[in-house]
Amino acid sequence: MSELKTRLADILRVEKELYQKLFQAAQAKNEALLNNDIDQLLEEVEIDKKIIPLIEDKELARTKTIAEIKKAFKIEEDKDSYSALLKELPADWSAELNPLREELLSLTEEFNSLNKQNQLLLKQALELNQLSLQSILNNLEDQTTYSRPTAEQNQPRILNQQG
Repeated sequence: MSELKTRLADILRVEKELYQKLFQAAQAKNEALLNNDIDQLLEEVEIDKKIIPLIEDKELARTKTIAEIKKAFKIEEDKDSYSALLKELPADWSAELNPLREELLSLTEEFNSLNKQNQLLLKQALELNQLSLQSILNNLEDQTTYSRPTAEQNQPRILNQQG
């Protein structure tokens, strides 16, 4: 039984480390967005792409381990909430697992908040780029649009018709 507790605690620790790396990447993305540093932003997105599958693997391992714990302690399968699960387990389990869970929850809340801020910055950057592009297109249209008489007046002539 204690091997299940140790395995779950280890999974939570690794998840926490991965979320910390993801949070650091999100902070770097935030800074890149504020500095309009596209290269740095792309680097951080690549880091995300490497970390996210690792988190998904740990989440799957956590889910499987929790299923094993429920089976070992004969806990109803419908008790999906983590707090309900801990109430059914011995006290020493809560003492070890609750602090990890709280740290992980706190980190994911901070991450979600920063992600929302980054999403807003991206939206504003896209709107600014769209306005800039529209301004350039309008400027190009103004340069290529002309009236026929003005064009004829500005054309050089071989023979001066007035002479």
